[in-house]
Order: sequence, then C-alpha cells, then structure tokens
Amino acid sequence: MTCTVDFVSFSYYMTGCVTADEKRNQQARGNILRMVPSPHLASSEWGWQIDPIGLRTLLNELADRYQKPLFIVENWIGRGR
Repeated sequence: MTCTVDFVSFSYYMTGCVTADEKRNQQARGNILRMVPSPHLASSEWGWQIDPIGLRTLLNELADRYQKPLFIVENWIGRGR
C-alpha cells in the first residue's frame, strides 16, 4: 500500500553550532543539545538566536526535496518581546 501526503509540516526552533574548542564545549554542557552560540547571529532577550536565513535555507531544502506545500507549525525565532 502506498501512502501520499498533501503537505509537509515542521517545527523550527534554532540554529545549532558546534566547536572543536573543548573549553567552549564544556560551557555548553548545560544545553540539552550541547550547542554553542553562533558569533554571527543576534540573540533575543531569552538567549534564542535569531536566524531567518537558517529558516529560509530549510524551507528551500524541504520544498526542493518534497515538492509539497510547507507549513511551519511552531517556531521560536526571535522569542522574547
């Protein structure tokens, strides 16, 4: 039995970065995903990094891959005010 979908829905929360710097990795240990902040992105007052280009990159990739309408069901971009 083949099943098809009419759309793709997804959640987008944040961009993650990794580093080879062990000292910075130790500082990231409290983060559930062990990510370090990107020095190239602004952060909201909650500490969430704001990355509209990362979201756009994901949208382009999903659109190209699945050729279906896309729905962002939840995001925390710019969470704060």
